[in-house]
Amino acid sequence: MPVPVFAELRRRRVFRALLGYGIASFAVLQIIEPIMHGLHWPDAVLSYVVVPLAVGFPVVVSLEDDVRDLPLPLAAEHAGSGADGGAARALGRHRLGGEGAG
Repeated sequence: MPVPVFAELRRRRVFRALLGYGIASFAVLQIIEPIMHGLHWPDAVLSYVVVPLAVGFPVVVSLEDDVRDLPLPLAAEHAGSGADGGAARALGRHRLGGEGAG
């Protein structure tokens, strides 16, 4: 049974990544524009910033799903129970070098 495209994108949290990328890109543009004018840089500088941001957009879409498939750190795999799955306790034991610590 085929899954609708928008439902699959929503399940994979692609929309969340796109929203975050859009907000970060907007912030970069809002910061670079007054700096550019204050330092009397040519208008081409804005183009040099916009092009990488535009190229990064499809990269974020294609890599968003791949990032979720990465393996968890070893300490988090052996974590116990708790609100965070015990990951904080397991990481604390790992950093302090023993089972009794943490």
